[in-house]
Amino acid sequence: MNSSRPARSVKRIAIVAPNASRLLAHMGPLLRELINRRHRLLCLAPEFSAAAQDEFSDLGIECETFGVDKHRTHLFSHTATLKELAAQLKLWRPHIVLSIGGRTALWGVVAARKAKVAQNICMFEGLAGLLPHDLPPLPVNAARSTFAGIWPPRSRAPQQTKISRQTKSLRRRALRGADVLLLHNLDDFHTLNNKHLLSHQLAVYILSGHGIDLDHYYQTPLPALDEGLVFAMASTFHRRKGIEQFCAAARKLAEHGASARFLLAPIEGASFAADKDELSVSEIAADYPFITVLDPARDQRPVLQTAHVLVQPSHYGEGLPQILVQALAMGRPLITSDAAGCRNTVDERVNGCLVPPGDVDALANAMKSFLRRPDLIASMARASRSKAERHFDVKAVNAEIIDIMQLD
Repeated sequence: MNSSRPARSVKRIAIVAPNASRLLAHMGPLLRELINRRHRLLCLAPEFSAAAQDEFSDLGIECETFGVDKHRTHLFSHTATLKELAAQLKLWRPHIVLSIGGRTALWGVVAARKAKVAQNICMFEGLAGLLPHDLPPLPVNAARSTFAGIWPPRSRAPQQTKISRQTKSLRRRALRGADVLLLHNLDDFHTLNNKHLLSHQLAVYILSGHGIDLDHYYQTPLPALDEGLVFAMASTFHRRKGIEQFCAAARKLAEHGASARFLLAPIEGASFAADKDELSVSEIAADYPFITVLDPARDQRPVLQTAHVLVQPSHYGEGLPQILVQALAMGRPLITSDAAGCRNTVDERVNGCLVPPGDVDALANAMKSFLRRPDLIASMARASRSKAERHFDVKAVNAEIIDIMQLD
């Protein structure tokens, strides 16, 4: 009698992503698990850094670019991008396509539909760029000059972002063409459902973001308070991340002589001051000398080790910010926005606190609360780690994705 186990069914899986380096950082454990199971992987992204290319090669993952104009920095039109992606998928013939991001996810799903892929999975990392959302007003006395050209005085009232007709059409086609939709929080499901954008045939799953490797992001001791309490923000320098609010709140505390330090940690690979909605390091250094701007880094663990509290006042449709989950795993209390995705990481006054999006006074007051009661930080740190272990273990998240993909 042959008792040997049946051979695994090898699948060809294509992943369409907006950023190759971020895919490795956020979903590296899933990619490695799929490779360990002997499946073949192709990653399609607008570009690959040399380091990312080497890492994919070491893992045995094929790489292809799409939609990049060598003479310009922006992507092709929707039509050209879809045509190119569909042709690449037809040539590679995947069994499964997983399309990730916002607009990139839409392109991947529609292209996979054109290529007649058997299983077409869409993952939204939030709804920014897919649906209109309100932008909060400029923080009062935020800066003397930095934001003058970015957020004119006449724009102090909240504004709403606009979604092009072309994107709306693509969104409709993608949500009709996908077999499965993966979301990172329940708020996004309710938003899409209330706008009647989800069909009854579409299978929708709510994941705990990308999950976190609890061994890689292990809990570290809190730093001593000898040089003051350390508030850190690790982010791109885009205004929607709440960087103006963090700087303005830090100014309020610094002007009142708070015994605190403020760190701003750029994420490596982010483009600074690339458009009117991003700030430059020089602008922040000039207007906020009391904020220490660190060198860009891909690994944010050293920043989290240095900090007592992570501050992330995002005010747009994030799915589940990975930096917040990393901070939970390393045992750091959080101050973040009471907004979709962000609120999933905080149990109020247990492991941190939530503030209204764009509210500088509320953010400053939340930071002051930690200065008033630094004795509570240790228990909040333990609660953060416990929350990461209960809800965000990457092994559980990856097992769910693999089950959804119906893989051996």
